[in-house]
Amino acid sequence: MVHSTTLEELLLDHWDLLGGIDIVAPALKTFTLTSVQLHSGVHVVAPALKMFTLSADMVSNHSHITLSGVSAATMEHLSWTCHFPMDQLIHGVWSLSDLKLRNEQDAYVLSLCLNDHHTTEQPRNLQEIVQLPIVSVLALDLGKRMREVHVNGPMLLNLLGMEMFADIKRLKLVYSRHVDVVMYSSLKLLQI
Repeated sequence: MVHSTTLEELLLDHWDLLGGIDIVAPALKTFTLTSVQLHSGVHVVAPALKMFTLSADMVSNHSHITLSGVSAATMEHLSWTCHFPMDQLIHGVWSLSDLKLRNEQDAYVLSLCLNDHHTTEQPRNLQEIVQLPIVSVLALDLGKRMREVHVNGPMLLNLLGMEMFADIKRLKLVYSRHVDVVMYSSLKLLQI
């Protein structure tokens, strides 16, 4: 647990976090969490946060990240790379193996590597695992291990949550040749 009114920069590197971390630091501007084995939750309350970098293996069904009091509009640098070694079931037919989030110019880019589920775990909502900002650019990577599946607008709405999907201006789908992609949505599919 880190509680500080003066801490402006925090770097945690090469940690195996069995317990959760609570960070309450109103002056924190830069937070870097790299090479972490995350078994539990990371909760950050840092309204002044400008730069956040995360590189973690989410090794448990209890792994999650929550940023509170952080304004996406004031974030100068955001980079998340989360790997799920055992795949996290997030939808009835999909499991998540990798999640990447970064900001480019004035947009957030979210990349998800989704595969056929092959786990007996209970499904979790994506927002339970990582509290994501509203994204305007979405890169959705359908993994190579995925068998034939139909991807449609309502399924993406359910996966991402309505509030995230509302502001998407550009959608990029990357998929293997065995995946049939069908969009049933008012969203225009753009080839980029």
